[in-house]
This record gives sequence, structure tokens and C-alpha cells, in this order.
Amino acid sequence: MALENDLIFVYQALLAPKEVSAIMKIKTTTLGSWRWSGKRPKYRKVGGGVRYPKSQLERWIQER
Repeated sequence: MALENDLIFVYQALLAPKEVSAIMKIKTTTLGSWRWSGKRPKYRKVGGGVRYPKSQLERWIQER
């Protein structure tokens, strides 16, 4: 199941922190703080960088 979830993640649209901060109208530093504190949309490390699945971000925004 974990492998299947990872494969699904790979094929989703991935957003960089700069894109997410523009969508949410927040600073990238705020987004980074949220990652450290646990108050954040789900993300993954891809090639050493942080990426947010677009579907997870949309879900996270709707829940708030």
C-alpha cells in the first residue's frame, strides 16, 4: 500500500513553496515555519526540495 501511495504521489501535480505561498497569499517563510511546527499542508521532499501535491493543498485549504 505504501508503494502504491508513493506512485500516486509521483504522478500528481507538485507545487513549489513559492507557488503555494502565492496561492495562499502568505510568505514563504510562514510556510516554512508551518512545516516545522506541524501546521501545514502535506508535503514531500523531492530531489532535496519541498513540494506540495496540488490535490493535498486544495483539500487542506477547504478544511480550514
